[in-house]
Amino acid sequence: MAYILPLTPISPISFTEDILQCSVCKKTFKSKRGLSQHKAIIRRYNSSRVGFYKLPKNFINEFKKTLVFLIHRQLPCHFTKIGLKAVTVACTESQFFATFGVHLWGPDASSKLAQVFGDTNWRTKFYHGNKVTSVVTNLDDIDTEEENPLDRK
Repeated sequence: MAYILPLTPISPISFTEDILQCSVCKKTFKSKRGLSQHKAIIRRYNSSRVGFYKLPKNFINEFKKTLVFLIHRQLPCHFTKIGLKAVTVACTESQFFATFGVHLWGPDASSKLAQVFGDTNWRTKFYHGNKVTSVVTNLDDIDTEEENPLDRK
């Protein structure tokens, strides 16, 4: 008669129920070190240093218009090209802090950007034939009741 040993893992895996989550952007992390590095980055980018150039209001307003234009260029007309997109703009720290001033994280990022740009329609690009493409800054804002365009006949 053969004796069968119970199956035991070579290296035991322990699952913790602690969820490490950033309180600012709600991103989850596997380790405390990852979370602390993330918080250090946020802290560094959200603190302005002394010695920035004082930029004229006209320059800041033109830069905001340019940003909205560049965001709209990234919004495709066809639903087959949708997905996560990143808009990267090279600017100086003086430009960034003169334009945004505060962090743009969290569930109210879209309303913060509307205040910054002075335009509530900054996140929407309109096309001919009543087609619209929008920016989603928070994935929780997506309307799950909306009809899927692939299901239309």
